[in-house]
Amino acid sequence: MTQAEVRKALAEMAEAGLRDFNAHIMPDAEKILGVRTAEIRKLAVQIVRGDWLAYLDTATPNCFEETLLMGMVIARAKADCEEILERVAWFLPRVHCWAVCDLFCGELKLSRQHPWRVWSFILPYLRSKEAYERRFASVMMLNYFVDDEHIAEVLSLLDTVDTDHLYVHIAVAWALSICYKKFPDLTRAKLRRSALDDLTINKAISKICESRALSPEAKAEARSLRRGGES
Repeated sequence: MTQAEVRKALAEMAEAGLRDFNAHIMPDAEKILGVRTAEIRKLAVQIVRGDWLAYLDTATPNCFEETLLMGMVIARAKADCEEILERVAWFLPRVHCWAVCDLFCGELKLSRQHPWRVWSFILPYLRSKEAYERRFASVMMLNYFVDDEHIAEVLSLLDTVDTDHLYVHIAVAWALSICYKKFPDLTRAKLRRSALDDLTINKAISKICESRALSPEAKAEARSLRRGGES
């Protein structure tokens, strides 16, 4: 598909109500059309069936949906792991919205087929100067690597992330809450001595307490770790 065809298809699927809703919850997004994620995913599948590399190399996204579409094309492309990761690295500097970041991470299913390669790929991004690259690595961790093999390193690495940006702060807190849900004892011990700022620790505790999967006792133990100030 050409960019003109993509833009025509997206414009036809746009919904004003969804545009207004998304604009409210995604204040960091570029221009928003209001196209449902499922429809963008279908469009990505169509592009992947053709010359997806040509599409990526010629696309000049000017809205949230076009940027997200590029990410979905990369995630669904029929190529080997290294080629996909090369395109991930190429795409990340184009990510400037938490929703593009998080939806893209959710689409990167190759993480399940090549966990150790993807693990080594994401680690440098935790130390990136770019906020959305740090969010990318944090969200990839919470999606795919909160498991027996990685939990100790995940907790250790999250403790070192620069959380000076709002959406990095939220991502790290979210990741810690997932760690607590799956590995409460290990995560509780880490939270007690964490080097992270109070705001991030308290946000993690708030997210832990929002979980319906945890017992009242587990939530009470988490609340006991709250630091001074508001979460």
